[in-house]
Amino acid sequence: MVFAGTPGGVYRVAEQSGRTERVFDASVRQLQTDGDAVLAATDAGVVRSSDGGESWVNLGLTDVHALCCTPDAIYAGGRPAALYRSVDDGRTWTRHAQFQRVADGADWPTNPHREEAWVRTVAASEGGAVLLVGIEVGGFLASTDGGDSWQQFDAVPDDVHDAVPVSSERWVLSCGVGGPEKRGGVFETTDGGETWTERDLGPYEYVRASCYQGQLYTAGNRSAPPWRPPEAGLFVEHDGKLDRVSYPGEPESFVISWATSGEAVFAGTNDGTVLRGHSRQWEQLGTVPVTAEAQRAWGVRSLAVPEP
Repeated sequence: MVFAGTPGGVYRVAEQSGRTERVFDASVRQLQTDGDAVLAATDAGVVRSSDGGESWVNLGLTDVHALCCTPDAIYAGGRPAALYRSVDDGRTWTRHAQFQRVADGADWPTNPHREEAWVRTVAASEGGAVLLVGIEVGGFLASTDGGDSWQQFDAVPDDVHDAVPVSSERWVLSCGVGGPEKRGGVFETTDGGETWTERDLGPYEYVRASCYQGQLYTAGNRSAPPWRPPEAGLFVEHDGKLDRVSYPGEPESFVISWATSGEAVFAGTNDGTVLRGHSRQWEQLGTVPVTAEAQRAWGVRSLAVPEP
């Protein structure tokens, strides 16, 4: 079962039939799985379902834009920029003091339509030792000791959309063009942030990325939103190179969210399509309702596939 989050709510998409059903009515910013449970950061707060979306519990944290689950904790990124941590399945939350000391001292840029910086993405390595945080718009921070200390990296663009810890030292960032330098793309380090390399996506500079079994998946668009419509492409890593692959709906359907499960990768697009595939083979699994206005900037904001 696949969960898709849009400005219109949380939708449940059956993997066999593609049947779609709305199971929570609130604008979604991000979905995350915690074992067989699903968490959603919404404009109604952070909510959790442990029964496949049949019922939801409000976890009491508001203005959250990013979620991340590790074996020991749940992390939530807020607005203004803050990182919260829960070690009891979201029943209680504490502000991450070490992160906040760095955040409060940072001189993060903004742009004309954003008055303050906030946490856009939070990601963790498999064991939770590496934590990566992207700030909208502001920068990128990382911890390699489970959050005890943090370092800010200035060698990458300021508008980080996705942070992907492929391993303890290989991190991939996908960026938009909202920073002062108006520079997006995909940036990779293989030495824990000491050096960075920009991956070649040609003219596709507004990017979203994910990783599955060590293989990088990226989707790029030629411009930032609003799109009328997108001019998008999908790229999958083969032998160290990002190759463009075909997918249903291209180029006017732009992949903006990812999830993985079993042997499949799932992708959500701006027009409400949910794709399923792997490497060069992609098919349409289903669709969820997305307004014309939402298609110009968001669509399927987030995907999640909980454990069976």
